[in-house]
Amino acid sequence: MTEVKRSFIVFLTFSGQCRQALEHYQKCFGGDLELQTLGDAAGCWKMDKRIRDVVVCATLTNDYFKLAASDLPDDAGVVIGNNISILIECGSNSERDRLHALLSETKSVRKKGSNKMITVVDKYHVNWILSVD
Repeated sequence: MTEVKRSFIVFLTFSGQCRQALEHYQKCFGGDLELQTLGDAAGCWKMDKRIRDVVVCATLTNDYFKLAASDLPDDAGVVIGNNISILIECGSNSERDRLHALLSETKSVRKKGSNKMITVVDKYHVNWILSVD
């Protein structure tokens, strides 16, 4: 069997329940939970507590899987269908661009992103996040 160099991560999007959900999953499956909130950023102590508690990024890593999650949905908000994505951590921009080209071979694809991360919905309506380490 060939050794796997990279793996994918299931990415969940919540609307304010990220911490509670991942703490629940940690109780169910065990593992290490890491949370980063808006309040963790420099200078954010002046924000309202509800805003400071918003989870920007969370990861739960255990023997079964790695989950990543956030309380920051895209412009459409959280709806059934866009709340689960497959995140691939690419080794380079060229690898990310190659995967983006293959996944977006039709015109029905939505692309949103930055220099490090691109979000793509493929022709089968699967949400992909292509990230560069």
